[in-house]
Amino acid sequence: QTEVAATLRYERQDSIDVAFDSQLWTTYYISNAEYTAGAAAGSKYEYHRTFSKKDGSLVDSTIFNPEEKEKIVSLLRKYAIKYEANADAIDMDFELKPSFWKDGIGFEGYTFEIGWRTHGSVMIGVPYKEILPYMEPWARQKFGFTEGGSA
Repeated sequence: QTEVAATLRYERQDSIDVAFDSQLWTTYYISNAEYTAGAAAGSKYEYHRTFSKKDGSLVDSTIFNPEEKEKIVSLLRKYAIKYEANADAIDMDFELKPSFWKDGIGFEGYTFEIGWRTHGSVMIGVPYKEILPYMEPWARQKFGFTEGGSA
């Protein structure tokens, strides 16, 4: 004889909203949350993705000069504490997932990779004035950034 001890329940909540908008690009805030009943904890992942209004392309690591990755990693380590990330976990293998914010470029990683918790996501923001020197000239032009950092 088999008895059901509990009814499992699965809930999911997803949302997409505009986070920042300019004439040349839009950054979306995406939130995914799920909970499976029982002793397992729920999980929530929040991230941003930026798209070109000109051609719909997704902003990715190609906007940066690949020879400058070491300097970009150094900047991420510098700002890690401000965003509750583990600077020691950010190294040359860290995948650059950039998104444009009002005052800088955000880089995302999962907390199990660069954070102090086991799940979720961490965003590290670097001010435009510090990160733009490492951006490819074509990307600065395409997305309307000046050397001073304004879009």
